Amino acid sequence: HSYFQENNYQLVKVQACNELLKNYYPEEELFLKFSEYQLLFNNRTAGNNDNSFMFFLENLTVISAYNSELSKYLFKNCNLIKNLLFFVGSL
Repeated sequence: HSYFQENNYQLVKVQACNELLKNYYPEEELFLKFSEYQLLFNNRTAGNNDNSFMFFLENLTVISAYNSELSKYLFKNCNLIKNLLFFVGSL
């Protein structure tokens, strides 16, 4: 769930997140539906009706498994403290 930004700019970030997640979803059709769900859920346009939550609940187990794979990758390869120390050391 993204925080609201003017002109629904948060959707740009949601799309970027979806592009990253795409690599962890071997089922293309499920990913497309999940991506659509993410965009609907985070769209704050007045009158926007998000009726997609049932899709999320019905697919929670598989979505959780695929997203866990990304979490494992980030935990292993994207250590913020280590990267900041490397950056500071390179100055």
